Amino acid sequence: MEFNIALHTIFYISIFIVPGILLRRCYFSGEFKKEFSHGNLMERFMWTVICSVFVLFLSSVFFYFLRLVSGKKLLEAVSYGTIKEIFELLSENDLPETVRFFEIYKDFLVLIIGIYFVSILLGFLGKRIALSNLFLNYLPVFKFKNYWYYFLRGKLKSAINEKGKQYWYTEADVLIQQDDKTKMYSGRVSDYYVNSTCNQLETIFLEDAKRYKFKEDGTYDLVQIPGDVFYIPFNKILNINLSYVKKEKSIPWIRKAFWWVNESFYTLIFLFLFSSLWVEDLLPLNLPFYLIVFFSLNGWIIISLIRSILRKLIFPNLYKKESLATYFI
Repeated sequence: MEFNIALHTIFYISIFIVPGILLRRCYFSGEFKKEFSHGNLMERFMWTVICSVFVLFLSSVFFYFLRLVSGKKLLEAVSYGTIKEIFELLSENDLPETVRFFEIYKDFLVLIIGIYFVSILLGFLGKRIALSNLFLNYLPVFKFKNYWYYFLRGKLKSAINEKGKQYWYTEADVLIQQDDKTKMYSGRVSDYYVNSTCNQLETIFLEDAKRYKFKEDGTYDLVQIPGDVFYIPFNKILNINLSYVKKEKSIPWIRKAFWWVNESFYTLIFLFLFSSLWVEDLLPLNLPFYLIVFFSLNGWIIISLIRSILRKLIFPNLYKKESLATYFI
């Protein structure tokens, strides 16, 4: 009896909780990972359930569209009847018979893996869309609570909207209090940390850091500070002045066009490999399911490596040391 109740609970969690957690975890990743735990428990739970229902809806649409377009057998054991049968058995704290279980378990396993994958994909895609210039300029309601990201990564309108130029990196002049004296440092912002509860800045890290040495006549010299990264705690900071360094857009149109074609092929191959887990006989080889999973996963890794190599060949300037500050996410 206790085993059935546990199984019943695990089933509902895997369907109505885990997809939402995966989506939110991927959406609140990188510099926004601390926002994943914002809000009270009930609020986070409701958002998780809503995200799970959203993922299930989109997965159902994709499943139906794939079946309609391919015209092939697509997870044949998954149907309204089998889903209803499972829910009725679980509501009675019962399990399907052994033969029936092994008839349908593989297709349901593939379905759940597909739903989890869609959750991860939607999370990262949603994050990219929320950080796009269109949303930042016209739909600010979707901004993340970590407002320091927009200041320190040049995501303000003053840093974005300038014809013919693009944001390069952020230069910071930091005035601090140290030993009852004020000192000022300058450098390129490389990283920072914020408090998980109030989004207040905790620390800031500067590359190529310099110290202002003021003279009696009012002039100053910039003294280079040895080391790679200079750490400044926020409780020592009195003021921060940020300057957005920009550069001319110099990527030829032919490189952009070639990259667009490359991205289109990458997307199509990715969709094909992903669909091979759902559509039977999509691959020309008659392979068992675990080999199809192995083939699809390794295929995705290979095309991702090729895509990364082509990106470095098409846009070599993006990988120069002096340009790295532009491409933090």
